[in-house]
Amino acid sequence: MSQLIDGEKALAWGAVEAGVHLVTGYPGSPGTNTFINMAELAKDHSHHAEWCLNERIALDMAAGSSQAGKRALVCLKSVGMNVALDSLMVLNMTGVNAGLVIVMGDDPGAWGSQNEQDTRPLGPLTEVPMLEPATPAEGRAMIRWAFDYSESLQTVVILRLTRTYSTSTEDL
Repeated sequence: MSQLIDGEKALAWGAVEAGVHLVTGYPGSPGTNTFINMAELAKDHSHHAEWCLNERIALDMAAGSSQAGKRALVCLKSVGMNVALDSLMVLNMTGVNAGLVIVMGDDPGAWGSQNEQDTRPLGPLTEVPMLEPATPAEGRAMIRWAFDYSESLQTVVILRLTRTYSTSTEDL
C-alpha cells in the first residue's frame, strides 16, 4: 500500500531501513522534520532519538555511536554545520566504523533561517562526500546507500537538503 510522504519522512524511513541505531539533532529548518519523524518511528523501531544542546554535541554523540559499531544519523541545518565543523574536521581524518550520516538542511533565500548560507563548499573542504536527493524516493534510497558508503570508506557522508526537497511529496 503506497502513501503520500514528504522528503524528510522519506529520509526517516530510509534511515530506519538502513538500521540506524542513534539519531541526534538540534532544531533548525529544514532538517527538523527528519528528526521529528525519526523520534516518532522510534516508538516502533529499535533506534534512539535525542535532541542535543548544540550541533557539535549532536555530531560528537553520533561519532561515538559509530566508533562503537552502531549506525548514527545527525540532523542539523547549515548554520549548525558551522558549530559542528570542528568535530567534522577531525572525523574526516580519524574515520568512522559504522555508518555515520549527517542530514544537513540548507535554506536558500533564508526562508526559515536567520541568514542565508550555501553549505555545498564544505564537502570538498572537509573531504567528505555530499549527496543531494531530488525526490522523496531518491532520498529514501540515497540515505540507505549513504550508510553503506560511509561504512565502506569509513567516512562521514553528508546528505544536503533544502526546503524544496523537504516539502516535496511522492506516493511511496
